[in-house]
Amino acid sequence: MAVEFYDLNDKSLRDCIFQLYDPDFEKLQSVLAEYKKLTGLSIDQFGDTHIHEDHVKLIVELIEESLTNNHHSDLQLLQIKKKFKENIRNLIAIGD
Repeated sequence: MAVEFYDLNDKSLRDCIFQLYDPDFEKLQSVLAEYKKLTGLSIDQFGDTHIHEDHVKLIVELIEESLTNNHHSDLQLLQIKKKFKENIRNLIAIGD
């Protein structure tokens, strides 16, 4: 199961920018919990969520903070961060 991310302006949802799979969400649990605490919004695998550009930046910052706090390099988390960092714009996440 994957959550697909699209540019919010792509009304036809034809060009998926990137996807996050179940293992990605497992890695992001603490980041997404902090994101919800700070914004009141959640990104889950089953619903659709609009993510403002500033919130994409916040997710990148929270991932970086998580990597720093864990004092080790996590390749999977780094790849997820890269996906968000390369797509700092208004997004829509479409869950299954």
